[in-house]
Amino acid sequence: MIRGFGGKIVQRITQWSFSRWSTYDECPYRAKLLFIEKRKAPGSPAMDRGDRIHKAAEAFIKGEAKTLDPELKPVATHVLRYKKLAARSEIMLAVTREWVSTGWFDANVWALIKIDVLALITTGKTMTAEVVDYKTGKYKPESESYAKQLSLYAAGTLATYPDVNRVETKLLFTDHNKTVKETYERDELPELKATWEERVAPMLADTVFAPRP
Repeated sequence: MIRGFGGKIVQRITQWSFSRWSTYDECPYRAKLLFIEKRKAPGSPAMDRGDRIHKAAEAFIKGEAKTLDPELKPVATHVLRYKKLAARSEIMLAVTREWVSTGWFDANVWALIKIDVLALITTGKTMTAEVVDYKTGKYKPESESYAKQLSLYAAGTLATYPDVNRVETKLLFTDHNKTVKETYERDELPELKATWEERVAPMLADTVFAPRP
C-alpha cells in the first residue's frame, strides 16, 4: 500500500513474478484479490499432483530419493542428466528494480523468479546456465506464454550470475516428454530487462484493478 494525495491509501502491487503478471494479464481484479487482499485461491487435485511431482524430482536430483517417481518416467532421461550434472533444484532468484540480485524476503525485492532446475556448465571460457521448469499440465504448442516465461528466466539468471555467458532455457512437460527451448546470450540482457519493465509497468501502476470477464 502507498499513501497518495490527501493521505489516501492507494493499493498497488509492488513485487511481481511470472505467475503474478500472468494472473494480472488475465484479470486485474483477480490479481487484486490474490496479491493485495491476500485471498486464498482454491486448490485442486491437479495443483496437488504438480506440487508432489516437483518435490519428487527435487528429492531424486538431490539424492534424497533413491528411485525415480513413476510419474517422472516419461522424462527420466532428462532428470537423470540433471542429477549427473549435480544441478541445483528449486532456486529462488530475486532482483531489485535495478536488476541487482537481492534476498527473496528483502525489503528491496522487485521481481521474484523461481527455477526448478539450474545447472552451470563451463566449456573453455564459456559458462552456460541450463534453466528448467517442470510442467505437469497440458502441452499447448500454440501458447505465447511459454516464450515469455523463458525470457524472464533468462533475464533473472543473467542478472544474478554475471559469469554466465549463455542461458539455455527449457520448459519440460513431464506427462508428454515435450520440451520448449530458447537460448539467450549475455548481450541480450538489456533488451530482456527493457521488455519486462515495459510489460509489468501497467500492473505496478494500477490502482483500479478492473475485472476482466
